[in-house]
Amino acid sequence: MANAYENIKNWFDSHGEISVTMLNIKKLLAENVKIIWYEVEESEDSVALFTRLNIGKIPLTNAELVKAMFLSRSSKSIIDKSKQDEIALQWDNIEKELHNDSLWYFLTGGTSERYQTRIDLILDLVAGKKSNERDKYFTFFYFNKLRETQDLNKIWQDEIVRTFLLLKDWHENHEYYHKIGYLICSSSKTLLAIYRESKGKTKQEFLKALDKSLRNSISIEDGKNYADWNYNDDNKKIFNLLLLFNVESVRQNGENSQWFPFDKFKSSAWSLEHIHAVKSKKGNQKTWREWLDLHKKSLELLPEDNSNLILEIDKMLALKNISSSQFESLQEKIIKKFSPDGDSEEYINSISNLALLKCEINSALGNSTFDVKRNFIIEMDKRGEFIPFCTKMLFLKYYTRSEENQIHFWSQTDRKSYIAAINRVLENYLSKPVEEG
Repeated sequence: MANAYENIKNWFDSHGEISVTMLNIKKLLAENVKIIWYEVEESEDSVALFTRLNIGKIPLTNAELVKAMFLSRSSKSIIDKSKQDEIALQWDNIEKELHNDSLWYFLTGGTSERYQTRIDLILDLVAGKKSNERDKYFTFFYFNKLRETQDLNKIWQDEIVRTFLLLKDWHENHEYYHKIGYLICSSSKTLLAIYRESKGKTKQEFLKALDKSLRNSISIEDGKNYADWNYNDDNKKIFNLLLLFNVESVRQNGENSQWFPFDKFKSSAWSLEHIHAVKSKKGNQKTWREWLDLHKKSLELLPEDNSNLILEIDKMLALKNISSSQFESLQEKIIKKFSPDGDSEEYINSISNLALLKCEINSALGNSTFDVKRNFIIEMDKRGEFIPFCTKMLFLKYYTRSEENQIHFWSQTDRKSYIAAINRVLENYLSKPVEEG
């Protein structure tokens, strides 16, 4: 330390008067350098502790620093050891409860942000830390400054514990759970924004604010109809609308006995998929053969005779190599067979022909007809796999009246029934209902 001091002093002496640069350095040090004060008991070996905390250059986390602030024996704000033990126990219980995936995914929407401990989420929320905050110790410095004016007991109970209990109450309330869960899951609003919006509001005022946010998440320009949205241009908007349709369908379903599982939804990747096939020139020998094999099985189950088309499939599967032109020609025949007579293709990329399906579905199934996808959904359901509520309903034809049902096709009647269900469930959020001709 002495040698360092001498070198610094000599450098300044050799440069004469302090220049503007020196003043800038002084300002930089005064305003931007922060000291982390880590208090320990007198009996603690401070050198050993410093070595242990910094071994492998692993920095202290905000949670570790805040916890040390609350549990420090030398803190004047907390004298009673029993109170320290109580806080330590509450801290561990909060961390444990946040490891409940249902609660965690509800609060985070499966965010990619990594927390070393889950209680960091609560601490960041109380501190008002935004996702783009660059100060690594923003949260710790917030609490460290707060304790200059407030008792640590009060900070713990009124800020941290109360915030956690509020979030837990949202999770356990059927209406809050679905509306807040959707906003976070769809990235329409952050937990921090929702938390701030809840401040100072009654329950009814807060619900009105949530409903407004839900409407904004699926709003469109004046003069347009939701039917104008197109798969290629409005993918994100349609995704959010169908996600809200799924979430609200579960929320409105009867006696509040069903809850949309955000943890299961966010643990897999989901995308917009066509309910009925869209022709595709993409693929390879493997995917083409899978596609033909899947549709052959569906053709065999149709009531009318399709032996000629099945024979064409067998001949093509027997080829050593299938050309793209050969596959496209046969694909067109098969798709036409599974399309109701007189049905145009104008609807293909509209919302009436779109649903949420797992991204894991291979490319052969992704371009398959309704009947093939329906059989796949049924097999998923038999295995107990999670399927979004409305996706299951439409493939099992729950939205179509039985006397109008054609089990193997996705017809205009099915599309109208599907759109009518969306209009009914999302009535309070749609500025203009979807129309389907």
